[in-house]
Amino acid sequence: SKAEEKIEEIEIGTTAKPRVLFIHGGGSTDTSDRTQEPFAIYLRREFGEAHFHMVAMRLTHDFEWCIREQAKAISSFKPDVIVGRSQGGPIIMNLIQRGYWAGPSLLCCPAVVPGVDSFDLKAGVPYVVLAGNRDEQVPYSRLIKFCENNARRLGTQSFEWVTIRDRHN
Repeated sequence: SKAEEKIEEIEIGTTAKPRVLFIHGGGSTDTSDRTQEPFAIYLRREFGEAHFHMVAMRLTHDFEWCIREQAKAISSFKPDVIVGRSQGGPIIMNLIQRGYWAGPSLLCCPAVVPGVDSFDLKAGVPYVVLAGNRDEQVPYSRLIKFCENNARRLGTQSFEWVTIRDRHN
């Protein structure tokens, strides 16, 4: 099966931990420290300081600034995978569309907005979308449309959609 093939690749492949760039969600201010959020703490603990990087974005209302800062982080940190949470999802999508990133991307409760974000993910990039079926900030019905569209377009080789019983956090 495909799942067994993926497991074999991991077991046979390198034992080195991947370098993970984490892009947090919006709503940051000068007084919020997103580096201490549970999601960031978990990833830092799992992958270690040398294999984890996060840019604490204080200006999340300035989407273009966020894109530029994350593009710089990609260039300097050279991640193996990017994980985005909430607004981090559309930021990853834009980084891919603009040619800054073409590697594995995990979009956790991506805050996609119809009419603002393209619902067509770029082909040739491996994606996993993690969606909570009780998300109070990104309607699950919106994520169903987003995921069904991309699963149909990209196929299961490069797109995987996982639903969990949870909220936006």
